Amino acid sequence: MLNDQCLQPTTVNVRIRTNRAFLRYCYQEGWIEALFTKNLSQLKSLKMKYRHLHQQK
Repeated sequence: MLNDQCLQPTTVNVRIRTNRAFLRYCYQEGWIEALFTKNLSQLKSLKMKYRHLHQQK
């Protein structure tokens, strides 16, 4: 999914969190019998390090 749609890891993680919350709600309401969101984990995103560009004298 990430590679096919060119989605950023942050976007995928937001969608995962949203689906986990919805499925947890469905479980609490009795609409689904098993809570299987324990196996859904978020993606690890790479943190970019920024360097300051200084003019050299």
